Order: sequence, then C-alpha cells, then structure tokens
Amino acid sequence: MDVKGVFEKFKKQIKISYPDILVGFEEIEEYYRVYYYLKGFNIKDMNFHKIMGTAILETFYENGIFNLGQTFISLEEAKKVFPELNKEIIISRMDLTKEYRRELKMMVAIEEKMKIELEKIRDKERIIKEFEIEKNTNEFNNEIKKFINKLNITNAEKYLESLSWDNKKVSGLSSAA
Repeated sequence: MDVKGVFEKFKKQIKISYPDILVGFEEIEEYYRVYYYLKGFNIKDMNFHKIMGTAILETFYENGIFNLGQTFISLEEAKKVFPELNKEIIISRMDLTKEYRRELKMMVAIEEKMKIELEKIRDKERIIKEFEIEKNTNEFNNEIKKFINKLNITNAEKYLESLSWDNKKVSGLSSAA
C-alpha cells in the first residue's frame, strides 16, 4: 500500500481550507502519526476539526489505514521537521553574517589606514631624526670650523711673527755683511 500517496492526497485536501498549514507524517512501527503546525492555531476551532476528520476519513480510512493519530506540534518542534520555518532563522543568520562581514571589512580598512598612518609617522620620525642628525652635524662642523679658524688665526699670527722675527734676523745678517 502506498501510504505516502495517501498522505499526499490528505495533505492537498487539508491545504484547500488551510493553505498555511504544514503537515507531515511518520511511521512508528505499525502506527502512522500525522503532525501539523498552523500559526495561530486554536484548538477550539471546530471547523478545523471537522475538515481534518473528513480528510482522514476520505483518504486514510478509505484506503484501510485505521492505525492513525494526529498531533498539533509546537513551533520549536515544527522547526525541526519543516525546514521552511527555518528560513527566517537562516535569513537572520545570513543578515548577521552580512553584518559581521561588513564590520570585519570596516575593521580591516581601519587597520590598513592605521598601518598607513603609522608608516607616515615613522617616515616623519625618520625625517626628523635625519634633520636632527644633519643639524647636529652642521653645528658640530661649525664648531670645528670656528676652532680651526681660531687655530689658523693663532698660527697665522705666530707665523707672521716668526716671519717678521726672521726678517729681523735676515735684515741683521744682511747689514752685517
């Protein structure tokens, strides 16, 4: 016996009156369980029970399937059985993933910008150090030049004095001759 075919007929018959109902079935040994989930389901809705009872009579009972039960399942149970209910969860997870990716991209962009700014700061530090070294070198060179100039002036004066003293000797020698 094709129980799945009978179930599909049953499902179509129920969906005519309740298009949003989610219906499933399972075989537990020799027993069949029809479970359903309907958002906003009211257990006191007698019209629902009438339609469900008629559908069971016209499908399962007509085909000799009497060992059948029906159960309303909660949303949590329905999410385990009906993947279409998980679309909301999947969509929200996808939204979270998109949000996470966007935040991650921003973090990476900020990190890259920080690296660039840090490199600029390091370049400026290098320039400042080079300038200070050059400045210190220039100051040092200027001090050396001043010192050399002082030495040169002192030596030049001594040299001139020695030349003039030699001139006296030379002039004294020439007059003696």
